[in-house]
Amino acid sequence: MLALRLTPSFVELMKFQVARAREAFANSEGLFPLLERKARFCPLAIRGLYAGILDRIERRGHDVFAGRVSLSAPAKILCVMKAWFRAWTY
Repeated sequence: MLALRLTPSFVELMKFQVARAREAFANSEGLFPLLERKARFCPLAIRGLYAGILDRIERRGHDVFAGRVSLSAPAKILCVMKAWFRAWTY
């Protein structure tokens, strides 16, 4: 990892970390209804944005050394809109 190269062992590490993050997202699902409606938006938006970044990391074969992994502006806007809608429909 210190060499900043994509190796099979690093890919396995990234797969593990992505799966771990997705499990944390799934475990958080039941907590949102416990929040006041107006407090749900921010954590839902953040979770959605990070899930989108994980999707991009997976599509790149877990190669985070090839350049910054980010979402486009339209993807961010869509994610925020989905979070706003979900915050009010739980």
